[in-house]
Formats: sequence, C-alpha cells, structure tokens
Amino acid sequence: MKYLPLVWAAFRRHTTESLLTFLVFALAFTLFSAMVALRAAYDHAIEVNRMDRLLVIARFCCAGLNIRRRAEIERIPGVRGVGLIQRVFGFHQKPSMRVGVWMLDGGTIAAIPELRLTQEHWKQLQTTRNGLLFTRTQQSGMSKRATPFP
Repeated sequence: MKYLPLVWAAFRRHTTESLLTFLVFALAFTLFSAMVALRAAYDHAIEVNRMDRLLVIARFCCAGLNIRRRAEIERIPGVRGVGLIQRVFGFHQKPSMRVGVWMLDGGTIAAIPELRLTQEHWKQLQTTRNGLLFTRTQQSGMSKRATPFP
C-alpha cells in the first residue's frame, strides 16, 4: 500500500502511455479468455458428438453431394451405411412458423439411426411418394391433418 502514491504519480505523469498500457493488458486478457472459451467449446463438441460418423458434404452450400459418390463411400472399410440427405428450409403461412423439409433415401436408416424411423415408417413413406412425416410438435402447429412421427 505504501507504493500506491508512487504508482499513481507515474500514471498522472504519463497518462497516454498508461492508458495505452491498460488497453493492451485488457485486450490481452480478452483474447486469452476467448481462446480458453473456444478450446472449451471444441472439447465439448468432441465429447458430445459421435466419433464413428463421417459427414461428407459438398464444398458449396446448396450443390449437394453427387449420388455416384455413394458407391465410393460404401467401399471404405468399416462403413455401415451411406445416406443421402437434401434439405429445404422455409416457413408455413407466416415467417414465425419455420419448417425444414429433409429429403432422405433408403440408406439413411442405417447411416443415421437416431432419426428413429422404423421399417414401417420407411414403407409408409415409400408407398406415398408425396407424403411427409411430422413430429408431434410440428403436427400441433399445422392446420391440416397429418400423421405424427414418434
């Protein structure tokens, strides 16, 4: 506490240098905190996500992956399933009621088992070519009659 007057006098003598030094230290701590937070976010993402899945996407957002690449990916040792997915997002009736439509093929049931689609759901979807599967939450927001997906 006895050095506080000396430090305060140095700050008063060199105000610009003191202010810039303070800003540099604040920026350094901010960057360090951001790097720690980013590292924690990556560690959490690695912990939560499945490590036995490889997601292959096209280089550009809306192009999709060629169907002919399916055979190449299926030949990779250890691959259990290859599913093709295309997505379209929009809204129903008003912008606050957002809807995403996922177009899936038959290989998706093996590639993404957490979709919880049973063989009965797949057969139902394949026999009705213009059919849709809704979750119960989505069905409650729709005005038309829809068969809910569990």
